[in-house]
Amino acid sequence: MDSRRATRVPDSSPVSSPGRWDGWTLLLPILSTPVLTFVLGVAVRKAAGMPHGRFLPPGELAVQLVLAWALLAIARHPVPFVLAQFVLVLACHAAQALRVVMLGGPIRPPDFQAASELLRVLDLRWALTLSAPLVLLAALVVSNLGFRRLAALAAAAGAALLAGASLFRPAAAAALADGGAPYIPWSQTVNMLEQGPVGYLYGELARRRLDRSDPPTHDEVRAALASAPAVPRRAESLPGSPGASRPVVLILLESFWDPAALRAAGLSGDPVDPRFRALWQAGGGSSALSPEFGGGTANSEMEVLCGIPTRLVLPGIVFSSSLANELPCLPRLLSGDGLPAAAFHPNVPDFWNRDRAYPRLGFSRYFSSTAFVADDLNGEFLSDESLYRQAWARTQPPSGTAAALTFVLTYTGHWPYPLNAERRAYEISAASAPPVVGRYASSILHSSRELVAFVDRVLAESPEALVVALGDHLPVLGESVDVYRESGLFEAWVPDFTPAMFRALAAVPLLVVDGRSGPVDVGTISQFEIPALVLERLGLPVPPWMAALLPPPGWHIRTREEGMLVLTPDGEGLVCRAPDQAPACSVAFEWLQRVRVISRDLVEGRRHALPLASREPATTAVP
Repeated sequence: MDSRRATRVPDSSPVSSPGRWDGWTLLLPILSTPVLTFVLGVAVRKAAGMPHGRFLPPGELAVQLVLAWALLAIARHPVPFVLAQFVLVLACHAAQALRVVMLGGPIRPPDFQAASELLRVLDLRWALTLSAPLVLLAALVVSNLGFRRLAALAAAAGAALLAGASLFRPAAAAALADGGAPYIPWSQTVNMLEQGPVGYLYGELARRRLDRSDPPTHDEVRAALASAPAVPRRAESLPGSPGASRPVVLILLESFWDPAALRAAGLSGDPVDPRFRALWQAGGGSSALSPEFGGGTANSEMEVLCGIPTRLVLPGIVFSSSLANELPCLPRLLSGDGLPAAAFHPNVPDFWNRDRAYPRLGFSRYFSSTAFVADDLNGEFLSDESLYRQAWARTQPPSGTAAALTFVLTYTGHWPYPLNAERRAYEISAASAPPVVGRYASSILHSSRELVAFVDRVLAESPEALVVALGDHLPVLGESVDVYRESGLFEAWVPDFTPAMFRALAAVPLLVVDGRSGPVDVGTISQFEIPALVLERLGLPVPPWMAALLPPPGWHIRTREEGMLVLTPDGEGLVCRAPDQAPACSVAFEWLQRVRVISRDLVEGRRHALPLASREPATTAVP
């Protein structure tokens, strides 16, 4: 026998061998996890200009340790493993910091449902930036593939413990994430800073389990409806113009806002077309309070079409997260006598689940990206002028079919605010702000110009039409909200918003033109008050279930993750976060409790509110 063939040389690699070295390397994540979590947390938050918060919260360490053992379980050598963990921890901190500085709040579990929508709107630069950590992490893992039985067992056991706690002991899981720090419902950024980037997500998942409840019962809905104030409806339609015969044009404009509020930006001119500004001011410079900032347009759609508040009431983006039922929203209420409700938005049909959501709201026709001729693009977005022209042609005889409601959701105005250089110039610059501010201001100049031209055309061809136009939310302006802070509007992570800051964060222009009566001053209202406003202007009854969702007469309430902005009849503004904070806050929380029951019943429950409310006379509060 050949002795060279009979003798096996043992593998001397201390890391790839599963023996005693496998047990040693099992301890490596216990050492590396707190070090990397602390060092990278300090670096990222300092670079982002964010408060430091707490760097070693127990929930963060627990989740990161399980992730580290999972990486170690498929690692052959320790150095690439540590590099991979470095990239993973850095990506977690950076992703949360980026979300805060750009959109004013951290990543939350419902945001993962919107991940596909986010990927669709990223330009190449941002797509490469956000994908780079994932590519690097994948390269480090693939180049270092191995298997470590003890690390795999540790990762599996840790994951099972964390998952089991979240599913079966959510209170304990939430307490682990909190780590003894107080949980602040109205400041998710503070919670994330105290709990860590992934520990915060773990705690939020546990809280969703704690907050989960069965749909409202018949008796609960009946009690909620009974608690609504009964206020006789006041019709304000044009004399001799029955509401059913009047066309309604409802326009929701992407990121439409007045950049003149950026006083510190050094804009070179008025960013709003003078004809639109004059028309808007003739209507009192009215404004609508949005539930969103920088994204989440579908929640604004839900509100302006159905009158159902979203934030603090329903989870995430309602079109994607909880809309299970058909609802008698504005499209269904206005349809009749052979006149359908038509929706126009030149994006892919399934964005924010619109292809399924729109029919549930009562739209019988939905014209998405494939229905439009791309004859005038700002970047990849169909211009407002082209969208209005093509939408109006489809709803006007003889070439089109008349519609009781024409709903137009614009696409231009979306970040990063490109313009068609052959047709539209960047006419506004910003001397004291990032270039994106000048691009946005120029985009608004053209959007407002094209909007007022469309309103003129609608009223010229349909003099009795009711036209309502508003923005969906404030824009993203660069890689932080510093441009807003520098103009004294609001900051990103202030736990206690003042009423002025809250209002600045939420208010978008609102234009209501009531046919021959002209622009109407409706003051400041929330977006979910618009359907009742439309029905009132048409002289049509407001359904009792919709009236029950309105604030008390003379009040206006805006729900957002930061709390509730409450505008009382005497003009006082408060930010309410507890019912005992002030008498007005007690009124607001009573309203919120009623609205949560009725909204959940309508959107995801058994719709008890519809037959119950139909037995009562139609009432509403007048905005």
